[in-house]
Amino acid sequence: MIVDILGTKYDVRIRTEKEDPDLKNLNGYCMTLSKTIAVDDKQNNIEGQDDITKRTLRHEILHAFFYESGLDNEAPWSSAEEQLVDWIALQLPKIVKACQEVGALE
Repeated sequence: MIVDILGTKYDVRIRTEKEDPDLKNLNGYCMTLSKTIAVDDKQNNIEGQDDITKRTLRHEILHAFFYESGLDNEAPWSSAEEQLVDWIALQLPKIVKACQEVGALE
């Protein structure tokens, strides 16, 4: 899959550790230089992991948005980036739902 991140195309790959050894001990990663997002397809391994796969995908997409916005690990607040990205990835579906309920999207 390809996703557009602020005009930059990122290749999104849902893979297993066997298919992508770089996923060892990771749920996913975002490689900003190669414009690649990879997420471990854990849903095939453990029941109920689909939510983790989706949340991880949101998390890695957010890293790409931060990078393409110039808010990468060189920013003064970068030590908190992982927590911020994780919080947004967790809360994003609730934020979108609330905005939809009041007509605040599109």
